[in-house]
Amino acid sequence: MKLLRGIKTSGGVLTTMLYTICHLFNNCHVNAQICFSPATNFPVGTYAQSIISADFNKDGIIDLATANSTLYGTVSILSGNGDGSFSLANNFAVGSFSSTVISYDFNNDGNLDLATANNGSYNVSILLGNGYGNFSSIASCAYGIDHISVTSADFNNDGKLDLATANNYDDNISVLFGNGNGGFGTLTNYAVGIYPRSIINADFNQDGNIDLAVTNSNSSNISVLTGTDTGIFSSATNFSVGWYPYSLISDDFNRDGKIDLVVGNNASNNITVLFGNDSGCFVFDTTYIVGSGPSSVTSADFNNDEYVDLAIANKYSDNVSILLGNESGIFISAGNFSVESEPWSITCADYNGDEKTDIAVTSHYPGSVSILLNCTESGIESYSNEKSISIYPNPTNGKFIIETLDLRNVKIQFFDLNGSLILTKYTKGRTEIDATSLKEGIYNLTIKSIIFVENIKLVIIK
Repeated sequence: MKLLRGIKTSGGVLTTMLYTICHLFNNCHVNAQICFSPATNFPVGTYAQSIISADFNKDGIIDLATANSTLYGTVSILSGNGDGSFSLANNFAVGSFSSTVISYDFNNDGNLDLATANNGSYNVSILLGNGYGNFSSIASCAYGIDHISVTSADFNNDGKLDLATANNYDDNISVLFGNGNGGFGTLTNYAVGIYPRSIINADFNQDGNIDLAVTNSNSSNISVLTGTDTGIFSSATNFSVGWYPYSLISDDFNRDGKIDLVVGNNASNNITVLFGNDSGCFVFDTTYIVGSGPSSVTSADFNNDEYVDLAIANKYSDNVSILLGNESGIFISAGNFSVESEPWSITCADYNGDEKTDIAVTSHYPGSVSILLNCTESGIESYSNEKSISIYPNPTNGKFIIETLDLRNVKIQFFDLNGSLILTKYTKGRTEIDATSLKEGIYNLTIKSIIFVENIKLVIIK
């Protein structure tokens, strides 16, 4: 576990007084500045679109995968070197005009696999990983019309990963149940808005079941479909956003324990923030101007102030916009950072091992990945203290006590074993947490405050 103490100014002077004042009055950010080094570019396949970060070869270093949208579609794997650089791309064949790539362990062998949505061959390609960064293709699935995006979670609570695709010419989404061996069944379709483009999953109404959200580019809205424990979804409920929404992400931006959404609106050059409630509905909050043609959004804490920030890839202005967040879910612009032409998709992780969140962006043509290494001064010294968090009882029936030395807000995120965010809670000091809405099983907890981050496994037995 890492504990953080003390604040540095740009001149490196320890100013714990500033730290105390900021958190007493709760009205300033200690780390308001943001810095990224000039982009370093690494070639991948032509017309690179989607990008994800993961450790495909189990060496403890983050790697990258891109979906390359050509007639003979490919996925490019860039193995990380640990210093922010990457190896030459290793390419694997998938379906035609692959537009989205995701990574999960579809066959339960402990190795990360890949799935791509192919809107030229009208299917989804599954590539099984061997744990060393190589992949083998198995039979494609999800034959339909123009799958442009894909997401994965256990929708029917059988312990096996399922798929959901956005099908932009059919104006619907498809759900396919997995068999646990990397194969998937037949499609079940649900109507959404016009020209759906990007699909994500999360438990929006906090009932323990996975829900779906999708952007509808030509109807300028998003559709939310509520899930059940059998994998059946409700009819779509639509929420208006900006013009031609491309992408969306979910997170708890205003720290109220409920999942919110951010949508990138490609034609109106802005993003829309939608705050969630307990029923799975969303309230339009505000829009923020970014660059020209926002095509992809990601979220992380880029300036280490414990609040969620945003990074947006802007396809027509060839840059990335950074918006810094606060505890109320309000964002301020921190500037734009240049990347290669036509940035299409964005992801983030720590690529050089300095405990700062970096950014990777695909360039559609000529086909490359731009790496922006985070050079923001963290302003925080670290020391170790293994007794700063206590959780008991564990295993639990859903109610447990958490004790921390930090008397400010502590954020607790519950993830299932597939990596889906299920629940978010906040605490201070010693608090009883009620997670009885969760099903029996093992959950990964990420517990975070301004002075520490820790990951703990919680077992719920009922």
